Amino acid sequence: MSPDGPSKPSVSVTQADQASINRFALLNTRHMDISTNLGEHQRNLDNLAEAKEMVEEYQLVGEPAEHEENICVGYQVGDVFVNMSCEDTIERLESEKQNVTNQKAELEDKRQTVQTEMNTLKSQLYAKFGDQINLDPEPSD
Repeated sequence: MSPDGPSKPSVSVTQADQASINRFALLNTRHMDISTNLGEHQRNLDNLAEAKEMVEEYQLVGEPAEHEENICVGYQVGDVFVNMSCEDTIERLESEKQNVTNQKAELEDKRQTVQTEMNTLKSQLYAKFGDQINLDPEPSD
């Protein structure tokens, strides 16, 4: 008997078990990466919505100079800014928002697929190893 209490029977780890543990670790990393990317996509959506609101507000109160008819704002394309009308800028922002929304939906589907496989592996591994294995994420400070 150990000083900590009765000893627990040891469970041998087979090559298949090790492969499952490794697969779980890979999926866990992928899940964290996808979650990070989802956060970035949400920030992009928030920024696009804010930009659209600002352009719409400017469109209502702004008065372009005579020589700049229909020019509203500079829209960044790569490393340069292109002068565009408010209407064109709003269309571009809406189009970009739709693209980011579609990408976010794809990432959410991938995350759900990864989570489902992780849950399956977790239940299998806990069934075999019980409290001798910890697959739960550590709390972050």
